Amino acid sequence: SDIYSLGAVGYFLLTGEHVFDGRTIVEICGHHMHTVPTSPTERLGQPLPSDLQAIIMSCLEKDVGDRPQSARELSDRLHDCEQLGTWDRDDAARWWDEHRQALLASSEQLSAALAATIAVDLKRDRNPA
Repeated sequence: SDIYSLGAVGYFLLTGEHVFDGRTIVEICGHHMHTVPTSPTERLGQPLPSDLQAIIMSCLEKDVGDRPQSARELSDRLHDCEQLGTWDRDDAARWWDEHRQALLASSEQLSAALAATIAVDLKRDRNPA
């Protein structure tokens, strides 16, 4: 699950969007269990480095055996990417400056949606007399 989660974070970092959307948390979880994600290139409508995209998509494989088997393997595969070294701290700072507000708004919307989806009244009497 940790490798899958890293794939989901990587997907979000590449696209600015969650791997799956849905009206409820149950629908989103269902997609995570059964739906093949749209590739980041397709989601963005522009090309990304194919080796990086392949790594992210391999992390999101449904079958655990098809994912990288360790953080070390994932790290090695990332270090083998052709584009390694073309992204530096200044690039990262510019990206965050450009996208920070949209990401915060998206996070607030997701939090509100989750709160509405999973609200439970623990004080409700389950066995009324």
